[in-house]
Amino acid sequence: MNFMLLFFLIMNLLFISMFVIGRCFIFKPKQKPTLKAGFSLLLGFLFLFYFISILGVVGISLLHHKYLAISLLAFIAIPFIIGKKATYEKLHFYSNLQLIMFLVSLLASYVLIKI
Repeated sequence: MNFMLLFFLIMNLLFISMFVIGRCFIFKPKQKPTLKAGFSLLLGFLFLFYFISILGVVGISLLHHKYLAISLLAFIAIPFIIGKKATYEKLHFYSNLQLIMFLVSLLASYVLIKI
């Protein structure tokens, strides 16, 4: 269980750092479209591993009768809900909201490790 939580913690940190790097350096108007496309592909794979790690943590915690980790399931749907509501006019607001949600899931995984 601690291995999966540690993996989730590492994936979360990696995803947050790549999200910030993308916002600050990659997704600028001067950058080449191929760089943006490659970075978007990297973020897509990180999303996939992020979701798999959440499902792994929840699955293993259910086997060990630790039901608090079920709260992590909300973090699977949150990026899609925010993405559905996002508009180009409020892009910075919604991307900051995404980042805050990833930080909250990082804090939740840290709390689960300590319990």
